Amino acid sequence: MRTWLLLDSNYLCYRAAYSTGQLAHGDVVTGVVFGFLRDVVGLQDLHDTNRVAFCFDFGKCLRQVDSPAYKASRSTKVRTKEEVRAMKELRRQIDLLRSEYLTELGFRNVFFQEGYEADDII
Repeated sequence: MRTWLLLDSNYLCYRAAYSTGQLAHGDVVTGVVFGFLRDVVGLQDLHDTNRVAFCFDFGKCLRQVDSPAYKASRSTKVRTKEEVRAMKELRRQIDLLRSEYLTELGFRNVFFQEGYEADDII
């Protein structure tokens, strides 16, 4: 039997942002990428597979457009300048993983589509 890992990559990136997000190489913040890849390797080892499909959120979620109540209960707190900076950095690293790093590492199953979240793609 062939085991595939179907990953909600945004979830793993957010998780990494809280655990390793401040790590840097010189002046370049790399913690999200590091934590994400560390978790992927751990999941591959745990499930003894090299078959991975990376699914990413991309663009404005169509469910929010169609149903404004979707995720409406989530807080819309005012973010500090540091929180805004951290979110921009998180998005930058997610974009690099999705558009460059994963394919450079030899992964070919990187999925995203405008208006869809990772769990929709999965």
